[in-house]
Amino acid sequence: MKSRILTPIALAIVMTIATSSARAQTNDPDQFVTIDVPGAASTSSAAADVRLKANPRGQVVGGYLDSFGTTHGFLLSNGNFSTIDFPGAIFTTLSDISPSGDVVGIYEDSYGVAHGFLLSQGNLSKIDVPGAIATGPLGISPDGKVGGFFTDGSGHSHGFVFSAGTFTPIDFPGSYFTSVQAINAGQIIGVEWSGGRFHGYLLMNGKFTQIDFPGSIFTAPVGINPEGVIVGEYFTADGISHGFKLAAGQFTTVDVPGAIFNFASGITPQGEIVGKYETPDGKFHGYDFK
Repeated sequence: MKSRILTPIALAIVMTIATSSARAQTNDPDQFVTIDVPGAASTSSAAADVRLKANPRGQVVGGYLDSFGTTHGFLLSNGNFSTIDFPGAIFTTLSDISPSGDVVGIYEDSYGVAHGFLLSQGNLSKIDVPGAIATGPLGISPDGKVGGFFTDGSGHSHGFVFSAGTFTPIDFPGSYFTSVQAINAGQIIGVEWSGGRFHGYLLMNGKFTQIDFPGSIFTAPVGINPEGVIVGEYFTADGISHGFKLAAGQFTTVDVPGAIFNFASGITPQGEIVGKYETPDGKFHGYDFK
């Protein structure tokens, strides 16, 4: 694995496609709005790192599958979708977008190795933790800090925060696996494995706090806004995935009516939630929940 490359390289934006924003068929059509990339086989997928995020300007990023099953990144801005592929990659997804429009994402090279990248003001740069065998940026804060995960040579996964040219590992105490999912206003959220299951965590002022949706067997917080409202995914004992919101210590389930899989992945300062859901036909869609 090469160390991080700072030199910008040309960005390949392979196409721009027409606006499409159809309302979801839900019990409350004024709240859930479906986001489907025109012509996509699925917008988002079951993969945990293919999700939607939004910024306060109303821009949305994520990933979609084409008819051949290849994953591409997309940007939805001012009603227009753009496909964004890292040059030469066999897989690209956009993980997060900052208020200023900076984007982080993950791509796989021709060997299937995962790397990270940052797209800022038209300049594209790689993000690779030195010595890691895989790197995956998952979040970017308003002040430009990047969080994610990396896998070391022994197969152990750690979280990281990348800021001012320095990578800082993040490990939940006693955990074999740690990821950083999002950073906002000095708050870091992520996922860790301990006690035989996955839990969420909040890291603030140097203190870790575990996050578990009551009664769940798996909890993954993946988005947080400046007010500290958290969104994510949890699984119940029957293996069903649900979205959730955690505000002022209270959990709320966020599920698209009729969906068989739900995942809330991003929340703006205004409280707008974006995520993904699966319909009974096996197709994934993005959503905007206001």
